[in-house]
Amino acid sequence: MTVWQARKQRVALAAASCLCLGACASLSVPAEPPPLQGSRRGGVLVIASSDAEGGAPIGAFEPVEVLHDTGTVDRMSPAVRRHMLEALEEQRRLWQERRPRQYSIRVVELSGCVDVHTGPYAATGELLRDRLVVRDSTTVRHEAAPVPAVYAQRCLLAWRAEDLFADVARILADPAAAITGLVYDAAYGFPRAYWPDRGGRDRGRGVLVESFAPAP
Repeated sequence: MTVWQARKQRVALAAASCLCLGACASLSVPAEPPPLQGSRRGGVLVIASSDAEGGAPIGAFEPVEVLHDTGTVDRMSPAVRRHMLEALEEQRRLWQERRPRQYSIRVVELSGCVDVHTGPYAATGELLRDRLVVRDSTTVRHEAAPVPAVYAQRCLLAWRAEDLFADVARILADPAAAITGLVYDAAYGFPRAYWPDRGGRDRGRGVLVESFAPAP
């Protein structure tokens, strides 16, 4: 029931009560408000506002999009989400053009997750942690490689560059999710770091490519 329908119903009930008491005042049924005028862009009604004095049009605004089937509010503005999706596809094309046939990669989860290791250590004194070796988008082996002390006890994600692209695409395709701090690798185009937010399970969690290098 709309607001004007509710008001109309209350007036009708009041009128009926007055008739029963024999003391009806002049009651008027509110008219139905006119429909909102505007233009539709991508399923969203864009309305031109007016100032209070002269009624001069202020112009269309970029609304927060509400998904009517679920009631979910888009946590990023539609314009920002579209721009980030376009940038993601551009970076994906760069990756396809420049990616090495074989590369090594280690992805670190920046969160409260701790994975304690007491060894082995490299001759330089740095802890050795797992790193993926990927050939033609397929993980061919894991190798132990030194990791900087600041990331030594962090949890690792066994992700290829392709997995990073897929994760960012999932976030941008989900109106209930958001992403901040997204940085792409300048040379190869893959997502180098970002902070996803899908709700409670992702809050305060970041993803970082700690190391990446073409492999022979």
